[in-house]
Amino acid sequence: CNCSQLETVSIGANISIGSSAFSGCSSLKNISIAAGSRRISIERYAFSRCTSLASVSLPENVRYIEEGGFKDCTSLQSVNFSFGLLGIGVVAFSNTALNYVVIPNSVINIFYRAFDKCPLSAILVPNSVTGIDNGLCNSDAIIQCYPGSCSQSYATEHDYQISLLQPVASSSLSLSAPTVYMNVDDVIKIPYTIAPANTTDAIIWESSNTGIATVNGIGEVTAKGVGSATVIATTTSGVRASV
Repeated sequence: CNCSQLETVSIGANISIGSSAFSGCSSLKNISIAAGSRRISIERYAFSRCTSLASVSLPENVRYIEEGGFKDCTSLQSVNFSFGLLGIGVVAFSNTALNYVVIPNSVINIFYRAFDKCPLSAILVPNSVTGIDNGLCNSDAIIQCYPGSCSQSYATEHDYQISLLQPVASSSLSLSAPTVYMNVDDVIKIPYTIAPANTTDAIIWESSNTGIATVNGIGEVTAKGVGSATVIATTTSGVRASV
């Protein structure tokens, strides 16, 4: 934190990045975060005020970018999000130089003023997003979204320009097995196959008994108690499968 001479950070696999860990490292230009099997977060203000940082690529096991994660990174022009990200926190990218953002089709929530004070020309918000707090981005940005989506409703309600994209409906969804056995506290990701490969549908996951098993927005199941539960996956187009 506040190390003005640090220019490069290389972080190994499966390591969450704690609150304010590199905040104010004004010379930091390069961040490498290795992919891993463990779910990790970029915690509050972890890279805030890294004013020399121009681009960042996040691995697929990053689940959350918490409040102010990259706030005031005034040179940040490019962020490569990976599928697997579930939430973008309050003012996470506020006051950066981002001009165009593609949100991955796994994000469920975008919180208060996540992209506030950015010179965004457009932001693509996929079908997976079901919650957007006020102040998403500058008022002249174009919201690219799909018909009937949460983001279309949000953009209409807040008077954003809207660019409706052509949806590609899913035709089939299959899960890896009819039954999965787990020990309490185990976490597994349910493999699935969705067709066609270029579908724009999101998958909504739910559990019939969250006291037995919970499931997150990308199909990661956590065993909570002894017993059985059904995990149900439903695509935006209404195709269902269960395990």
